[in-house]
Amino acid sequence: MTYSIILTIAVIFLAWKVFEIQKNINSPQETISDREGRRGFERIFLPLRKVALFNFIGGMAWGLGAFLGATILVGILIIIFDLLGDIPFIGDIIENIFQQTDVINGI
Repeated sequence: MTYSIILTIAVIFLAWKVFEIQKNINSPQETISDREGRRGFERIFLPLRKVALFNFIGGMAWGLGAFLGATILVGILIIIFDLLGDIPFIGDIIENIFQQTDVINGI
């Protein structure tokens, strides 16, 4: 439970930091309009520190999402395999897999 509270606080803090960075990116002093006659294009100049922090937070969010998604997917697959345990041919294969994991884990 303690880890979930720490993780929740960390995610809220990172989301707040991303919101701050996005607010600063949209400020007018950091953008210079392209003066070559092409409308709608802007050149954005950002400090390296902000770019690195933004990419780091994005990478952490991507990693967290991939981890949670894989965990949910594996959980669903385990439930499906458990339900398929009663099917004659597939159930034998799945039972063999469970027995092998029990031998490896020492159960």
